[in-house]
Amino acid sequence: MAQSNSSVHSPQKTKQKLTEEELLVLQSHLEEWKEATSKDRKTILRAVIKEAKMQAPKMDAQLLKKRKSMYRDWLYNWRAEKTPKKRSKFSKKWTTWLVIEHQYKKEILEKTGARPGGKEMIKHYQGAVNAIMASLSEEQLDEANTTAIEWSSSAPPTDIQAEFAQKKAPGMMKNLATQLWRQAGMRIFILSAWKTEEGEVRINGIDFNEKLEGNSFTDTKDWKSMLPEWNAYVGEEFAIDRNNDDDGNEDADGKESRNPRRKKEEFTLEVDAYGLPVILDIEPLNLENKKSLIWTFLTKHYRFCSQKPKASVPWSAVTEAQENFIEPKFLPTGGKIKDPSKLQLHDADWLLQFWH
Repeated sequence: MAQSNSSVHSPQKTKQKLTEEELLVLQSHLEEWKEATSKDRKTILRAVIKEAKMQAPKMDAQLLKKRKSMYRDWLYNWRAEKTPKKRSKFSKKWTTWLVIEHQYKKEILEKTGARPGGKEMIKHYQGAVNAIMASLSEEQLDEANTTAIEWSSSAPPTDIQAEFAQKKAPGMMKNLATQLWRQAGMRIFILSAWKTEEGEVRINGIDFNEKLEGNSFTDTKDWKSMLPEWNAYVGEEFAIDRNNDDDGNEDADGKESRNPRRKKEEFTLEVDAYGLPVILDIEPLNLENKKSLIWTFLTKHYRFCSQKPKASVPWSAVTEAQENFIEPKFLPTGGKIKDPSKLQLHDADWLLQFWH
């Protein structure tokens, strides 16, 4: 071990610092490494090397071999004081490992050979993920790495967002309300809206004041008078149909929750030999029809490319990282894409005339 330590600090190796991306891979495996047996560490190390070397700068075989030793030495020589600062709970850095964990969830659970959620499944889960990673080709790992970069820079798929909203968001909002009360003496009430994996929009009123040395706002005041304006806003933002009944469900906190139906925005378009929509004459269309046409045109292309026939375009992600979704040559010079429901007439005409 003394020889290993001296090699870590040799001038030849200190010149080649690990990149931030490589360190992120190593850190993502650190907890399982610390808890693993010597036998299991060999499997973990193989998976770490396979994933981390994809993030390494280009180098010859000899330097790459030394790089692999640096990964091993980093894991063995890690100290508690080197723990990086925790990222905000509101952000998440996706790694290749996390993407594969999501994409191969079913295969991973089957490989554990145990009941989902049980102690045996938890015990064998990390090993199952590592085994799946070890079985993937370089091309598959490279694709997962590209996906991790896209999800980190823009947003993950809607099914992950829906799961996060359901499982993590309530706790985060409770923590926010608690900290604001303790640190600033603030009382807050939260109206939220999010879309489930099935595409239904849920509207919730969330109140933690009773648990923070105060009286419940929702139990003592007529807060539902605020709902019509909030519902109208949500209807515009999520492009949903508000012509449904007002019967609500209750969420986990006992507050009102609604499931408005999705608005049907399909616009009838002719298609080419590949099944992709073709834009014809746009002159007789009004603004609403043009918005619907753009929505249909982009949605059909998105579903075609993603091979998900019922997928919804992640408009916020498109707005934030347009280059990840559309090449510049398919847009007018300086053209920007956003949710079609928010387009003005001149913007809609600009896009449609270009595509036509």
